[in-house]
Amino acid sequence: MSPLTRLIAALTLLLGLSLIAPPARAQGPNDTIAQEADAGQEGESKGDPLYGYIGTAILASVVLFAVCKSARR
Repeated sequence: MSPLTRLIAALTLLLGLSLIAPPARAQGPNDTIAQEADAGQEGESKGDPLYGYIGTAILASVVLFAVCKSARR
């Protein structure tokens, strides 16, 4: 691998990492996004995250199975 190729690869990697989502800014109660979110929550939520945890565990298991199955070949 030539030094020019390594330099281009490093710059491409740094550019890609710099394009990742920026950090979120703190939102105060007067922000329009917070007001819109509050207005959209008219229905009540149970606050029961159990089904989300189960769904995430199933998805993670399927992905892990696919990765392990493909690694055996």
